[in-house]
Amino acid sequence: MIGWMAGLILSGVLVVEPAVYRSVVHLCHLLGLNEKLVFSVILVESGFNKNALSSAGAVGLMQVMPKNLDALRAKKESVLENLMAGMIILKRQLRFFSDDMALALAAYNAGKKTVIRYRGIPPYRETRHYVRKVIRAMQMNQYICGGVQR
Repeated sequence: MIGWMAGLILSGVLVVEPAVYRSVVHLCHLLGLNEKLVFSVILVESGFNKNALSSAGAVGLMQVMPKNLDALRAKKESVLENLMAGMIILKRQLRFFSDDMALALAAYNAGKKTVIRYRGIPPYRETRHYVRKVIRAMQMNQYICGGVQR
């Protein structure tokens, strides 16, 4: 289900809620993350639905597990803190896997220990599909707010 997002236009342009857009851009600058990567993770994880809840219990735009929110002292009901927590986790995965985006995404989805155990992207259909979807979303989409393209 798509949250506030106006939708996918044939040209691959996604219009993002202004407050979410500004928060992502600001946090990306603070953390040194690629904006398109973060927007693509949000698209795949939650479809920009702030109230998304997975069957595993992950919550919010970035689909962060409650134990990770607790570890980062982030409030489950705060959109900004969910974004910050998810982005910190993603940044840690990128740093750990030497900026290998595919491995970092696999770790974000399946856990760092799983990626280490398999010495690469685990053979889980869901994780392999997730990594492909995020990378494809990065390549195919533009994310805009107020006419400013990124």
